[in-house]
Amino acid sequence: NFTIPKEGHLKLLVYDLQGRVIDSIYDGVINPGYHTISWDGTDYSSGVYIIHMIADKFSSTQKVMLIK
Repeated sequence: NFTIPKEGHLKLLVYDLQGRVIDSIYDGVINPGYHTISWDGTDYSSGVYIIHMIADKFSSTQKVMLIK
């Protein structure tokens, strides 16, 4: 869940713990407002992953745990 203050380009990437990009959740223009985007981890094993969000000049990284 996140809020975007103005329209802009958003990129959400999933990294493994070795720093490799394993999935791109979203890459495109997004409208301002509150958004919820889900990651389908069906093809990945249980473990810790890093979600990296890049939106214009903003960048955020979050650790997530996938449990199957």
